[in-house]
Amino acid sequence: MSRYSMLAEINRNIHSLAVVRYPWLQNIPKEWAMMVHFFENYKSGVYKCNSDGASNGNPGPSSGGFCIRNWEGEFIYAATQELGVKTSLEAEVIALKRGLQFCVSNNLLPETPWSVSLMIKKIQWLKKAGGVEVSHVLREGNKVADYFANFIFSCAGTSFKALNTYMEVPTEGKALIELDANRVSNLRVTKCQNPSFTV
Repeated sequence: MSRYSMLAEINRNIHSLAVVRYPWLQNIPKEWAMMVHFFENYKSGVYKCNSDGASNGNPGPSSGGFCIRNWEGEFIYAATQELGVKTSLEAEVIALKRGLQFCVSNNLLPETPWSVSLMIKKIQWLKKAGGVEVSHVLREGNKVADYFANFIFSCAGTSFKALNTYMEVPTEGKALIELDANRVSNLRVTKCQNPSFTV
């Protein structure tokens, strides 16, 4: 199935579901393209590093994680770590910095987001040193990194966990990696911006 066919089928299914489940809604959009997100493959030889920070409260107990995959979406390495009490922005930046540090020190070229003072200077240095491109990815396209950012809290008695092989990744993490590798879409639910769509 082509990407266009897949998007068209998703749009038809969402529209049909909305019509059947919410018959009182008028002018339901037929296209929901902004909701579809999936792992994007890159040129051969390019690696992707998704990172994410998580904070339970803002500030609160925080964690960060990252997952590195190759251009075909195959698992290379992942790590997660408790960060102590941090804001969500601090957790995001620390996760990004650690992911980039790993990529540069292991000669892998990553991809990721954000900005904050001294850590950003270190991130910019890591970018330049590794010839790295950084871009923002919506949460729906970053489920693997989100999983690893929160995974540390299920590792009782440890504040850092490195996973060097795919076999070490828990079943839930493997499932997310496989969904990305197979380009299975994740839906983003946002408010409709169609003015004729009324409830």
